Amino acid sequence: MSNVYVAGASSEHENYPAVIEKIKITGYNLELNNNTRTELGSYASTKVAFSGNRLFATCGNDINDGGGLYVLSNH
Repeated sequence: MSNVYVAGASSEHENYPAVIEKIKITGYNLELNNNTRTELGSYASTKVAFSGNRLFATCGNDINDGGGLYVLSNH
């Protein structure tokens, strides 16, 4: 089983809807149940990259009034 990571925004989070979503892949199918979403302090996440045990996510404007780079471990 593998995973795919998606950068985006979710209507479930009103103030800062940016999220990174981890979706499981089984064979050739995406498993849409029990996904993991990580909220970011921004309006939309724009890119996601994985290196080693770290996940990197970028967003435009974040809660600190500038562009954001988030480093998430153990994903």
